[in-house]
Amino acid sequence: MKKKKRIYYIHSPSNSLNNGGVETLHQLAHHLKINDFKAYISFYPQININTIPKKLLKYNVDYQNYSDLENSIHIIPEVDTARIKLIKKGKCIIYWLSVDSYFQKNSDKPFWKNWNYYRKTLNKRIFLFRLKKFQHLVNSHYAKYFLENRNIKSTILKGYISNYYTDEFNILFKKNIVLYNPQKDRVHIKKIKKLLPDYEFKGLSNMLESEIKENYIKSKIFLDLGTHPGRERMPREASMMGCILILANRGSVQNKFDVPINDLYKINLHKKDYYEKVVNLIKNISNKYEHHLKNFDHYRKLVSYTNEHKIFDEIVKQYFSNIDRVIK
Repeated sequence: MKKKKRIYYIHSPSNSLNNGGVETLHQLAHHLKINDFKAYISFYPQININTIPKKLLKYNVDYQNYSDLENSIHIIPEVDTARIKLIKKGKCIIYWLSVDSYFQKNSDKPFWKNWNYYRKTLNKRIFLFRLKKFQHLVNSHYAKYFLENRNIKSTILKGYISNYYTDEFNILFKKNIVLYNPQKDRVHIKKIKKLLPDYEFKGLSNMLESEIKENYIKSKIFLDLGTHPGRERMPREASMMGCILILANRGSVQNKFDVPINDLYKINLHKKDYYEKVVNLIKNISNKYEHHLKNFDHYRKLVSYTNEHKIFDEIVKQYFSNIDRVIK
């Protein structure tokens, strides 16, 4: 008897539609669809499709509530591994879009807040030793190393930035503006601002995508001293639009694969003089912008839509074409 064609249900949280992880899930659904796989995004909790942002709708994916069928494969993000319990007939794959959120809310927050987060979300996750029997996809080398250290194998499938960020900017229009993401860093940025009162700092929040891009185009620096639980989208977008990155050397920034930039731009927050180093670096970049920009030529090619979109598609085709050999 002919085997039924696989149906893929990609479980996506609906409470964070502007999150980079949800976009990566849409990218996966898109590439499965264009390569003739039957795939659906399945939101939880269920939402009105009319509330989905345009940046997700452009992937032209199909939406459907999941069904637990014998020929179904369910791709479940690491933040909600307990959804595995809902699947009795189908198979499951865990997609690690980040790492830190599996254990804690934010390492910059007090212990009690992270403990409360872990305690309250305990029912959303399966303990790691119980996940060894499943297949795992990872969005970063940081996640791959995390799993390897626990004897869990994985396949790298890194999401890409939108082709909206095209490496088209004019250095003559660049200003001494320091961009940052207020959702990522509410601690260190306050100190930096006080040390540089003559500089313009702009937080990228509550903005349309066009407004964010316009700020990338006219600014010289993107500063992110927050945590890096995965391959963060904003630094890659900002770099494509000619911003020099200054990042905390933590999480995915620590390895040379996820963020392969010069160590000069990776700030060790454990050193006493790191604020001074950041301040001096901002001043130096402002005065010698073109010199620093050349240091990011290779990185911009690596994280470009053209490069990473192609790699993503190739991995999707190879991995899912052989899924029956891979998945148990």
